[in-house]
Order: sequence, then structure tokens, then C-alpha cells
Amino acid sequence: MDEMMSAVMTEHFDGETGTKIALWAVSVAGPDDLVPAPDRATADLWAQRMNARFEMIMSKDPHPCDPRVSASVVPWPYSAEAHAGGPGAEYAWVQAGETGVEIAPDMVNHPPHYAGTRWESIEIIEKLGNQFRLGNALKYIFRHQKKGGIEDLKKARWYLERELAQESLHPCGSYDVAFYREHGDHFAPSFGIEGDLERTVRRIASACHHTYLRMPGAWRQDVVGAIEHLNRHILGLEGAE
Repeated sequence: MDEMMSAVMTEHFDGETGTKIALWAVSVAGPDDLVPAPDRATADLWAQRMNARFEMIMSKDPHPCDPRVSASVVPWPYSAEAHAGGPGAEYAWVQAGETGVEIAPDMVNHPPHYAGTRWESIEIIEKLGNQFRLGNALKYIFRHQKKGGIEDLKKARWYLERELAQESLHPCGSYDVAFYREHGDHFAPSFGIEGDLERTVRRIASACHHTYLRMPGAWRQDVVGAIEHLNRHILGLEGAE
């Protein structure tokens, strides 16, 4: 397994958009298995299920000479075609959630309401420069469907209004421009967000970019646009109640 994982990683690309994508798997130390997972959040969940089951088995029938079996999340090193095969019959219980033990979600390290299909909220926020008010706006938008609903969206609007009230830019020290250019169109879809709310996310990400570039006019235009799109979405939700 160590030799396999130290090999040069294969790059994977979306067949429709041509953009580079990350493929994930669960590495099972002991039997040296590699189980392909559909996304990072699922890989985290499967590793948690595996480790819970392995611990249960070892606690019931411990053998000091047996190798330690544990699961961890790793990038998929092989072709996309091989990854598409899924976990296979041997690990079908992982996909079905049949661990034999009840697993509580990891509310500290991987809260489910912050997990999208490709990234967690914190991963995107850090890549966009850890900008406090804009990052918090993204956080509340990303999680609103799984946690706070319309109240989370109003919190996001509050942070955007605070951002707009700043008299000058406060440039961030780091910003992953390549990540933004390659994946910016996929931030919102990763969290099941579309319509005006997707446009809100795009404008916030663009505002982060223009903050990094020290372009106050473009930054302000982005923040104003984000608030307008967010307000339309909130009004639509309130009108449907």
C-alpha cells in the first residue's frame, strides 16, 4: 500500500467540463485494500463506519498477534474508470451502513451540515483567503439547507452588509487563485445550491478574489450584487410561506 500511494498520482478530469476533479478512496491498512468512494464526504463517512466495525470486532475477539486494521481517507491514485467500479461486494456493508454499531456523526471535525459533495465549507473558505465576513457569509449559505434554513441566509446577509460597510479593503495574505479559477463554478452545486443563491455564492467568491487583487471597485460591485441576489432568494422563500 505504501508503495502504491507513493506513486505519481493520476490526474482526473470531468468528462463534460474538462475541469480537473479529485477522486477519493478509503485505504484499509491490514488487508491493504483500497475502496473507491464517490466524494470526500462519503469517504470520511465510510472510513468512520469501517473503523467502528473493526473496533467492535477486535474488542469482542482480540488477538495480540493480529495486524491492526484501520481505515483512512486518501486520494484515488488510479484511473477514473477503475474508480467507477465502486466499493465492490466485500465492502457493500459500508455503503449500506451496516456496521453493527451506531455511529454518531463527527460534529467537531466533520459536521455533516458543513459537508458538500466535493468539499467542506472550511476548505473553500480557506482557499479563498480566510476572509472573515465573506467567509462567514459563505458558511451560512452552504449550511442553510441542513441546519438553519432562512435564518442562516439572513445571517449571511448580515455579514455581507457588514462587509459592504467597510471603508476600505483589508487584503488577505493568501489566496489560491488556481483553485478559484478551476472550481469556482462548482462551489454552490457541491452544496445543492442553485438559482439566485448560486449567483450569490459566485459573487461572494468573486469579491474574495477582488479583495486579494486589491480592486475596491470590483469588490464593492460584487458584494452589492451578492446582497441583491440573496435578498431575492430570501423574499422568494418568505413569499412561499
